[in-house]
Amino acid sequence: HEFGHVCSGLLSRTVHQQLAGTRSSLDFVETPSTLMEYFTWDHRVVQRFARHHRSGAAIPPELLADLHRTKHRFSAISAQQQVHLSLFDMAVHGRHPLGKPTVELFAELQNKHTLIPYEPGTHWYSTFTHLVGYGAGYY
Repeated sequence: HEFGHVCSGLLSRTVHQQLAGTRSSLDFVETPSTLMEYFTWDHRVVQRFARHHRSGAAIPPELLADLHRTKHRFSAISAQQQVHLSLFDMAVHGRHPLGKPTVELFAELQNKHTLIPYEPGTHWYSTFTHLVGYGAGYY
């Protein structure tokens, strides 16, 4: 994913530097990295760069097949987490006062909308930078 951003930056050619690489429109900035994710799942590509660090042998086809089979193994849990984070985001940026501490709100939403219960004392939401940073621009 991040290598897609690197390629976009390195291959950008413009006289207006503020329009190059990750400084482009938010609707476009993720396109090269998303395309890179799909590109690197193509067996023809993986066979060219995925090499054993000592022998230099290409990745075995059966291992690549195993990787493909497990690619979406926990996608439902990931979707639940995104719903949870979206609900938390809307609550924090919605009606105020919240009526409870953010940690209680986060725990309540996690326990209601995901399979994994909130672990007291973890404060995971404090690392959710999309609340106020880069990702917040999507809204």
